[in-house]
Amino acid sequence: MNKVGKLLYSHWNYEIWKDGNDYYGYETEIKEKWSDSFLYMHELQDPIVESVHESMDYINLNQIIKKDDHVAIKVNLCGGFPGIVASQTPLRVVKGVLEKVLAICDHERVFLCEANNWGHVVDERLLKKRGYFQLCKENNVKFYNLTYTPTVKFYFKGFHEPILLSRPLLHPNVKIINMAPIKHHWECGVTLAQKNLYGAIADESKTKFHDYRTENALDMVIAGAARVYHPVLNILGGKCVCAGQGPHFCRPRRFGYLVISNDLLAADKVGADVLGFPWNLVIHAQINKKFNIWNENCKRLSRSATIPEEIKANIRKHVIPPDVVMRNRTGLKFIYETNPQLLRNLRYFEFVIPIVNTILFGLRGDCDINFKEE
Repeated sequence: MNKVGKLLYSHWNYEIWKDGNDYYGYETEIKEKWSDSFLYMHELQDPIVESVHESMDYINLNQIIKKDDHVAIKVNLCGGFPGIVASQTPLRVVKGVLEKVLAICDHERVFLCEANNWGHVVDERLLKKRGYFQLCKENNVKFYNLTYTPTVKFYFKGFHEPILLSRPLLHPNVKIINMAPIKHHWECGVTLAQKNLYGAIADESKTKFHDYRTENALDMVIAGAARVYHPVLNILGGKCVCAGQGPHFCRPRRFGYLVISNDLLAADKVGADVLGFPWNLVIHAQINKKFNIWNENCKRLSRSATIPEEIKANIRKHVIPPDVVMRNRTGLKFIYETNPQLLRNLRYFEFVIPIVNTILFGLRGDCDINFKEE
């Protein structure tokens, strides 16, 4: 592919070019592999925030994040609904991580972020509803709506059109901490670390990739976003997981663990195992596996917890079968062909969603917390 404009800067796996007022991104040949991968399984104890602090100390967060770094904490806010347990990144886990980051970096160098999607706008109303407005205020940090940040037209390897990525997240001085809930997903089977970075695509009309204009278009875009954003740390899980009907509805199920890794594939492989979805059928993960960047079987740190089989069995019984996942890609297409403004306006009636979820799937399942306690 012919590159446009002048080279601004290079990262280990991509370049950013500028032509007039437009910015372009290109993946480059990867000359170095991710050789220092680690995985740590942490059992959450009460109080949750202090337990998260302990996990960050154990993995030596101060060796991953340095004083002069800029840190973006990407949460899952638009992939679920306020009021539905485990459908969004648990707030108290985010609070614990944020506090440990702020013990290393000045608050002006740290921000939380998420992008709009077809059903949500990351505005003050949503931030207040989920608790992020107060969290950011207490810690004097900003929450960036990535949809409204400057963008880069990025070309992923093997994909036919540019994707709008957030320029601030692509600066070499920015390190991303990727925090996602563990959920089943009706079109991907799972939504974990890599899928959470699809939510960091600035283009709020990214649902257009659900129409599969080319084979596995959605999977290719998910995989590309994960490769390019490439977090220094991925944190999955919480007290509960979103089982069975994800990503929006769910049967909340007891969990109580964090999957912590600097390796996207390693984190997602554990998450897929928890959810009971075949790893070899997580298409976006298998695309990235071919790039030979990460190590899905990387070493587990000593003192890593073991998730009891009974907890996994209680989650796995709600797995969406792979054949149903593939059928959903056609059967649910009508959602993404609906007028976007109509879908966007439905957010003012989102109070109905938790009620419907409770009627169909239960308020808390067997979780021992409610939404406000996550």
